[in-house]
Amino acid sequence: MQPYGAQIDAASDSDWQPLLDKQGEAIDGQDTYRTSFCIGDYKKAFSLIIQRKALKGQINLALSPQDNPEAINQGGYIYRAIATNRDKMSDSQLIHWYNQRGEDSENRIKELKLDFGGDTLPCSDFNANALYFLISSLSFNLFALMRQLLPEELAQHRAVTLRWRLYAIAASGQNRPAAMGKAQERTPNATGTSASSTEGV
Repeated sequence: MQPYGAQIDAASDSDWQPLLDKQGEAIDGQDTYRTSFCIGDYKKAFSLIIQRKALKGQINLALSPQDNPEAINQGGYIYRAIATNRDKMSDSQLIHWYNQRGEDSENRIKELKLDFGGDTLPCSDFNANALYFLISSLSFNLFALMRQLLPEELAQHRAVTLRWRLYAIAASGQNRPAAMGKAQERTPNATGTSASSTEGV
């Protein structure tokens, strides 16, 4: 069991407080618990914010430390803990702040690498690679600005998804009439000749 398993066992139901969203509304099935924790022989304690989320339809899910080293699956909940010295922030504020760090930096870097070619450099020349990466970064920033103008149901998607949902559909619709016309020209009639060759007979 991870080091904070004992803190989870020691917490009573009254110790858990509802996790609030950014508008101050309670999030269904999610709670937080704040306690103090020391690592090893280190005498100075720090705050440990434990978050639990009720598992729905996944009670038999078994998470090992190797599968997810940050989480504990126990008693119908999945738990994670955040160690912090930001004692002036509430539990909910700190969890949203922590999540935002991962969402706004790590995932955006991942998106730049996977969707805009930022993980592969074209050659061994430093200046050429620098220019290539600047172009990739500029493309990502332009896409990020465009995404702010999209409807809410599309605004959270990655470029690869929007490319398929928006651009590919437009291209498919534009090319379809021409493709259908060419297919009709090549369709053989009952005499074995193409439709276009029988016109005017």
